[in-house]
Amino acid sequence: MPQDMPPTGGYEPVQYKRNLPARGFRPATYLLMVGAICSYGFWRVGQGIREQKYAFILDLEHHHPQSPENPIVARKRAGRDT
Repeated sequence: MPQDMPPTGGYEPVQYKRNLPARGFRPATYLLMVGAICSYGFWRVGQGIREQKYAFILDLEHHHPQSPENPIVARKRAGRDT
């Protein structure tokens, strides 16, 4: 029985690389999304802190009205404003 030999000219090249599409976004896109979400969160926290300070000041003014002004200073201001 004769030995089985490769065809003349050789075999066709075998494709061993896989051309798979990349999954998901690029890393820079994820970084920008996380940065935008964090920036929005810090902005909202800042708004809340400002609102709490304003509410605290209003509460203080409501419960502890300021003492009447010095009459001498009041007369000076009244004279300057007219």
